[in-house]
Amino acid sequence: MENRSVSPIIIKGIITIILGVVIMFYSEDSIKALGLLPGLLITIIGGAQIGFAVLARKNLNHWQWYLSGGIGTTIIGVVLMLNPEFTLHLLIIGIGAWFLFQGLQDIVASNYWKKVGHPNWWYLAIGAVVNVIVGLLFIFNPLKGALAVTAFIGLGMILSGIVAIVIANYLRSKYNQHQL
Repeated sequence: MENRSVSPIIIKGIITIILGVVIMFYSEDSIKALGLLPGLLITIIGGAQIGFAVLARKNLNHWQWYLSGGIGTTIIGVVLMLNPEFTLHLLIIGIGAWFLFQGLQDIVASNYWKKVGHPNWWYLAIGAVVNVIVGLLFIFNPLKGALAVTAFIGLGMILSGIVAIVIANYLRSKYNQHQL
């Protein structure tokens, strides 16, 4: 491994940190982008389904079903992209419902752990209550939920960038010591 081969890792780390900071400080624009992404991905998937159907039409029985599925998927994706606020609303409520369900499931599990005498049942109970609260926040106040999601994405990117730089510097020091 050459000393300069860690440079891309450092560059990745710096870019990731910058993007994380941008997401956190421009959260309103990040929320809009978050509302566009599901529609964009669904549109791309629909286009891929259409392409598959057209390319496989000579070798595939009932290729028209794949084509119609691709057209329908593309239409849904375009509708979602044209309505990013609605898409974001659905996404955040869906995430909230997932948190709520997980929290309720963990409440049941923590009660079982308590019943069987597990000494740390309350860890799960605390996590469960936090999940229920976060889920209800997302469901009943999707805008704050969206802000929380973008904040966590930004924070995660910043931490990921820091880890990449630390790893690159560690690898560089090992190379300099001829230990790698």
